[in-house]
Amino acid sequence: VMKEHEQNMLLFREHKHAIQDAKHRSRMLSELRQRCNHAPGCTENAMNCFARLLEVEQAQVALTRSLADELLLVRLGLLQLRPKNAIYLFRAAEQSEIVGSLAFAAENEVHSQADGSASIGTQLLLQAASYFELALRSDAEILVLDELARYKAWELLIVIHRTLGKDTLAQLWFSRAQLSGYSWQNPLQLPYSRMYHMHFVT
Repeated sequence: VMKEHEQNMLLFREHKHAIQDAKHRSRMLSELRQRCNHAPGCTENAMNCFARLLEVEQAQVALTRSLADELLLVRLGLLQLRPKNAIYLFRAAEQSEIVGSLAFAAENEVHSQADGSASIGTQLLLQAASYFELALRSDAEILVLDELARYKAWELLIVIHRTLGKDTLAQLWFSRAQLSGYSWQNPLQLPYSRMYHMHFVT
């Protein structure tokens, strides 16, 4: 047990340094890719460090689909370890929404394709909505999400359904949000889909 604790503390110190130092982060990401993507895989703590470093990378460099996809796979891997964990559900929902919005925007630019690839964005956005709902339900039992996370989950549940043209579901979640204490008066108060991305939708 002591050896495992020491290994975890060493990993934490390296991870903390890598967050601040780009060269160290690049080296650590390379090591974690090797460890986590090959048998026997890596520990839950290592996967969390991997996800955090990818998250920092995603925030500091130009957002790319490959980087977003990689972080989503790590988030889903953590969720497999703890399927009812509210935080893991929320993080998987966040990343599914990011990747889904990137795909959805690209699909809209090229219009619908005959091979069905235009549905990928929609599927990921629906996955995000499902995970946000599960995160809120899990949080209702154990109260681990902070207020910002709860706000974002409620907000994106409505925005995602509006983006997909599911107005009835959007209105249902909007009504639930009001009953849960949010003072929104109209769904149009909420940001439009992916207002934080380079693809703007009006």
